[in-house]
Amino acid sequence: MKSLFTNLLILVFCTSLSAQPSHRDFVFPTGITQNDFLKDEIIIKLKPEYRLFASENEIKIPSIIDELNAIGVSVIKKKFPHHAMPAHRVNENGFALADLSLIYSVKFNKNIVVDKVLTMLLHHKEIDYAEPVYINKPLYVPNDTLATYQYQYFHKNIKTFEGWDIQKGDTNIVIGITDTGIDTLHAELINQIKYNYADPINGTDDDGDGYIDNFRGWNVAFDNNDVQGVVPLHGNFVAGIASAETDNITGIAGVGFHTKFLPVRCAPNSNVIVNGDDAIVYAADHGCSIINCSWGGFGRSQYSQDIINYATINKNALVVAAAGNANNDAPFYPASYQYALSVAGTDSSDIKWTSSPTSGSSYGSYVDVSAPGDKIFSIFPTGSVPAYWYSGGTSEAAPQVSAIAALVKAQFPTLNALQIGERIRATSDNIDTIPGNAGYVNKLGKGRVNLFRALTEPAQSVRAFDTYITDNNDNAYVANDTVRISSRFTNLLDAVSNLSVTISCNSPDITLLNNTFTIGSLNSMQSDSNRTNPFEAIILPTIPLNSKVIFTYTFSANGYTDTQQFELTVNVDYLNVLVNDIGVSITSKGRLGYNDASGSQGIGFTQNGSESLLYMGSLMIGVNDSMSSDAVVGMPAGSTDQDFSAIDLIHEINPPIVSEYDLTTRFDDSGNSLPLGVQVQHNTYAWSTPADRKYVIVEYIIKNNSGTDYQDLYAGIYCDWDITANTYATNRALFDSTNRMGYAYEVTSNTNFAGIKLLTPGNVKYYAFNNDGTDGSISIYDGFSRQEKYQCMSGAGRFEAGMTGNGADISMLLSSGPFSVTAGDSVKVAFALVGGDSLQTLLMPL
Repeated sequence: MKSLFTNLLILVFCTSLSAQPSHRDFVFPTGITQNDFLKDEIIIKLKPEYRLFASENEIKIPSIIDELNAIGVSVIKKKFPHHAMPAHRVNENGFALADLSLIYSVKFNKNIVVDKVLTMLLHHKEIDYAEPVYINKPLYVPNDTLATYQYQYFHKNIKTFEGWDIQKGDTNIVIGITDTGIDTLHAELINQIKYNYADPINGTDDDGDGYIDNFRGWNVAFDNNDVQGVVPLHGNFVAGIASAETDNITGIAGVGFHTKFLPVRCAPNSNVIVNGDDAIVYAADHGCSIINCSWGGFGRSQYSQDIINYATINKNALVVAAAGNANNDAPFYPASYQYALSVAGTDSSDIKWTSSPTSGSSYGSYVDVSAPGDKIFSIFPTGSVPAYWYSGGTSEAAPQVSAIAALVKAQFPTLNALQIGERIRATSDNIDTIPGNAGYVNKLGKGRVNLFRALTEPAQSVRAFDTYITDNNDNAYVANDTVRISSRFTNLLDAVSNLSVTISCNSPDITLLNNTFTIGSLNSMQSDSNRTNPFEAIILPTIPLNSKVIFTYTFSANGYTDTQQFELTVNVDYLNVLVNDIGVSITSKGRLGYNDASGSQGIGFTQNGSESLLYMGSLMIGVNDSMSSDAVVGMPAGSTDQDFSAIDLIHEINPPIVSEYDLTTRFDDSGNSLPLGVQVQHNTYAWSTPADRKYVIVEYIIKNNSGTDYQDLYAGIYCDWDITANTYATNRALFDSTNRMGYAYEVTSNTNFAGIKLLTPGNVKYYAFNNDGTDGSISIYDGFSRQEKYQCMSGAGRFEAGMTGNGADISMLLSSGPFSVTAGDSVKVAFALVGGDSLQTLLMPL
């Protein structure tokens, strides 16, 4: 069973395992596209202290309702109105119970800018989380050229027949198949469905559970009892692997033998999963001990993690999920969530399944076990030709493990969900030594599952939970930092003695101190923690930029050894300036506020400890209508330019020369397909003296290395401000010519102001954007072309935005020029990033 790391796996698809800055901006994980989430629905959860304001169809908090109404809310309702707050905070083993009673679905009467709406909501103290509704996909990869392969070879690999000599399952143990639907009349499935005889199909909710006629499962996509759907191909195939009827003198044999299954359809009339979380809750609430998820995506969600917590801890149901078919190590969800058992795919030789460079089993430290996923034989819907066929994918691997879990539960009925998953993991067969897996050592889980061993062998397993990582500072993890790592270590299975935990790292640029924690004896479900005496890791100056390092816990006890890994990205190329009232992240590649386009690295721009007031910021340089360099919105719509590349990593000048906190870095625009040939030295200055607490200075010395003289060079700063006291959509941008400053504020509160002020001599240019293109503005929403960028830097300007009604989503570009810069020459441009709690404060002389 994978560890329960807080914010597990610091990779490109998730957040840091560390103490985070106080601001809460929503950012999409890297790789998420506009097709991966709904545009007219979001999920929010209230904090428990505001329970009195939560009714079934309303959140009685005026500021939140006003904002949602202004955006165009059409429906707000509890996701799980029949779920009450848990009676206790934790279960008998100390694991926190999930509370689903404060989760709401919010739908809008138009498409919204999802990430900005979510960020707006996250700035409310009453909101626990606000997230998109991700669209997941089944992991079915049909391959109709493989009919000559041996019939159901996977039974041999996972030792099904040997296991059946020990345990054939129990009809009262049910696997929830959350999928695209099934053929309810299929000869291999009709006798395997767990029918609800308390609610026959008669138009009445006979059993009073809130679902009318849920006799053979439920369709959470349409909230009805049609579990078959238009094309139940994927669900049928999955159900057949786990639960096809055995000993019926026909067709195939499901691994679960006597085990029943409950179909829960979570797909509309297409091959996508849109209500997977609802399906998990339904299955958990309706008696499923195992829940199979042969689907997923790359979007991480705290809401979905709550659902996994609820199923596992509240309802004692093990969630088994496919690790993904992307053939890479990117975390895939729900498989990568805490408590889920993640299943990778192998072939008939126990080698990682791969069908092409871009298609094959995903892998990585988040994988728990492997199971055959190549050329798996199962059932098509009734009337299909052929009726049985082969397919490949981790979708086919997961239901084998789900069925094994059901048989393990039948054999060991006192084990809880976590223990069942861990027994399967601990007794799997090591496949790391197979030559074909040499590139995937420790990345295919503990091994390929073995039913016979899971049913017969004693098993020990200690896992790390609730891992916490901090540098006791800004948690940027740069060279010379000391990183402190602590976990709660829990023994899930048989008792261990003389237990110790040792931490190691795969990087020679990490020095470990205090690397062993001695525990001694732990009985089943007992825990110990090194929170008061954490492991320490020193990041050496020689470590490469943005290094992804792997830490390994090695557990050693009498007769027992095991490992567990997690990943951390260190020596990032940005620093957080926190010297005065202004907080801002300064990067090594031209960006301001955030180090990446998604806004997941950095603190944005804050003042007096506020939430971030900035969505995106960057230096912008242009020389003509077709040549400009920056790191902001580009073309086509939804894309972001990253034209600047670091030459020197940003670092502190110590002792400082200009201010109390001097930073410097160099970058060029070699990342641009049509580079200007410039090299930029970027200096940053900040003071803590009373008169200088409201600004940070950024200075750019731009050298022309192109070999061409530039006569009309402009340089400026673009900022998309979200002054989000209420909503990003109620902002205004204006210009103060006396101070040569563009500034922004939120219309309804007037408590946070932010601006950009030109400090160096030269012409000042200013363009204020209505980002949606209204009121005659250039639109940012439909993309920002090179021509538009240079036009805004050099043209007549636009001096206000968001002036209609209660404001708008706005941004600004403050620039200076034109500069004549001959080849080899340089020009210096400097700006102050200014904040204040009033316009008067903002406009005070620097």
